[in-house]
Amino acid sequence: MESVSYATRRRMARYLTVAMLMGLMLALLVVAQPAMAQSAPAAPTNLNAELTATEGQIHLTWNAVAGATKYRACWRVWQQGAIWSCENSVNLGVHIDGLTVGDTHEFAVASAKDGVYSRWVRTRLLIEDAITHLCPITGMRIPVGGYKSLGDTVRANGVSVTVTSVSFPADTGRRLTDDRRFIRICASASGDDGSHFTGNLNTDAGLSMQWNPRDGCSRYDIPHNATVAIFAVRPWHDEMSAADGHPFLYRFDVPAN
Repeated sequence: MESVSYATRRRMARYLTVAMLMGLMLALLVVAQPAMAQSAPAAPTNLNAELTATEGQIHLTWNAVAGATKYRACWRVWQQGAIWSCENSVNLGVHIDGLTVGDTHEFAVASAKDGVYSRWVRTRLLIEDAITHLCPITGMRIPVGGYKSLGDTVRANGVSVTVTSVSFPADTGRRLTDDRRFIRICASASGDDGSHFTGNLNTDAGLSMQWNPRDGCSRYDIPHNATVAIFAVRPWHDEMSAADGHPFLYRFDVPAN
């Protein structure tokens, strides 16, 4: 057997050392490579909040998200700086209790998978009493305790509205046909800056038509044979839509013309 020279042995040892170092570096690179970031699941869809038969309770529901392992539902009074309350659920809905009647609440839901959350989806709902009787003239909900009357104050979302005057002027400077007459309603809103209300009138004999308001009062012409007028009031402020929530109903008797 031919002997291997010393120089050859050194070269072979050097090559082996380099190969071992390269293998070790490759192994370290594989170990140090960060895991692929987990992508967020899709957000829930069809988020819906509904009042239940229990006062101050709502049922919050949403559609399933493929791959989601749980959902996080949160809620708060809809106002700046309000604190969120949250709970986790593996179901497609939660019942939330203890909400304040007369306040709009905001609800938010996100799906989760392996600790990663989707974007939040949100909705709002005005919490009302559990009475669900309907007004036969408007088809709207009758307030708890019955219809409101002249002088009564209603409140929602930090805005209070009071109907202060109702009259039936014979002549307002506007010509009407013989089958129509006027009703004049005055109301005021109080609360934070930007407090408002919208008002709509209907009667047992048909629809009304509103004329331009004057000095804080609204004038409507109504059928001459109307005997009952329903004034629907919805308090609101600049930070919310005038369409949020159900209105409060005032009932006024219409005297014979």
